[in-house]
Amino acid sequence: MRLKVVLDTNVLIDAIPECSPRRIILDALIDDRYDAVLNNEIFKEYEEKLTERFDPEVAEWALDIFQQFSVCTNSSR
Repeated sequence: MRLKVVLDTNVLIDAIPECSPRRIILDALIDDRYDAVLNNEIFKEYEEKLTERFDPEVAEWALDIFQQFSVCTNSSR
C-alpha cells in the first residue's frame, strides 16, 4: 500500500529551502515516494502562506509541485 501524507503548512514551509534538513520531505514527494493528499481548503492555505513567506517564483514552484504530485480529495476533513 502506498503511503499517503497530508503535510502541515509549517512543515511545507520548512521543507522548501534547499539547505533545510526537512527538504527531504519535499524531495521524496518529487521523487514519487509518497502521495501528498490535499483538498481545495488545504491548497488555498498553502497558497496563502507560501505567497506571504516566499518570492512569487518560489511560491509558484512549490504550488506547481503539489498540483503535479498530489492526490486531491473533495472532502474538507
